[in-house]
Amino acid sequence: MRLFGKRVSELGSEDFVRIKENKVAESLVLEYKLELHKPNNEGKKELLADVSAMANTSGGILLFGIKEATEDGHNAGYPEEIVGIMGRDGAAINFEQLKQWLDSTIRDGIDPRIQGIEYQDYEHDGKHLFAIAVPRSLQAPHIVKFEGASRFYGRGNTGKFQMDVRQIRDAFNRTNDWRENAEKFRTERIRLHFEKFGGIPGLLLHVVPLGDREAIELKGKASQIASIFPSFGHYGHSAGYNLDGVIKWTSVSPENIQIFRDGGMEYFHPIMDERNEKGEFQIFLAEIPIFTLKYLHHYMLIAQQFGVTPPYAVFLSAVGMKGAYFKAGFGDRKTFAEGRNELLLPGTLIDDSDTTIIQEAMHGTFDILYQACRLAGCDLYSAEGAFTEDYLEG
Repeated sequence: MRLFGKRVSELGSEDFVRIKENKVAESLVLEYKLELHKPNNEGKKELLADVSAMANTSGGILLFGIKEATEDGHNAGYPEEIVGIMGRDGAAINFEQLKQWLDSTIRDGIDPRIQGIEYQDYEHDGKHLFAIAVPRSLQAPHIVKFEGASRFYGRGNTGKFQMDVRQIRDAFNRTNDWRENAEKFRTERIRLHFEKFGGIPGLLLHVVPLGDREAIELKGKASQIASIFPSFGHYGHSAGYNLDGVIKWTSVSPENIQIFRDGGMEYFHPIMDERNEKGEFQIFLAEIPIFTLKYLHHYMLIAQQFGVTPPYAVFLSAVGMKGAYFKAGFGDRKTFAEGRNELLLPGTLIDDSDTTIIQEAMHGTFDILYQACRLAGCDLYSAEGAFTEDYLEG
């Protein structure tokens, strides 16, 4: 989750000054807290309700150390003063212990477990603040199980609420619809790709922002979007508009990038060399992960600039691959994906637009790709899990 376009780890004093001076109001994705949740049963119950409500709705940030203004005796929903937080009896807070307590309490009290929660402490004007960033969850709805009771919570612009039966059912249906719609979108785009380009072998990469999305503003942005993505080799390119949004293409190759009006992306990278007399052609297997990460990296830059928030479903497909082979080891020739013409890899959920997480997020997908080719896994990662090739070069 982001505030002013920044992750909670990137926030600083200037952002807290902005919150106060601009009277930034609480919202569906932002809540101010005067103090930390107390480590008693009542405090734990409140924490679990706050976190699960955000995960079940749109995600959000809990910001501690903010005193709200009042109007007519009621909280006005915007900051009056940044007061900071303190430990018991005015003692300094051990933030590492606090994070461990939060992790343990949330893990034990919410089912299924919420992935990707972030914690961050700050020092501002001699005071300490703290934030909990909760992602919108694709496993929603999450249930709070505490003290023998089980409850679902949601969130509106004025705070959290206990969900009724209809709201719970709608939450389950909404999550399932997101997944199904993303898969249908991928399938339909592959069909349209074959209509346009036939059986040209290549890599198709789809990024689908999940959930209900408003259209992003693309008017006058075609050149800006095209410039963020790398060039197509030594070829020139053109950029313009079509029914789906903005497209970047070259006249000498079918390679192209489509940015959709909801902020999603489709990238096609042709990977065929010349075929031999048997209709076979050699590919370089490592090229698939490298180009995937390269264009996924640049997509994340687009998402950050245009406010296309996570989560995203990322789909990697190899199409038109009948006759493809590659060489492994000392010239050992292997058939790509046991002769499949299409290899549609499972979707990957990415819940942040930070470019630094994509290597880890896609590792499992690349392992499946290599295993489909009778290899143990993707050999482009070190033992520590770092991608070893410079995919941004060139």
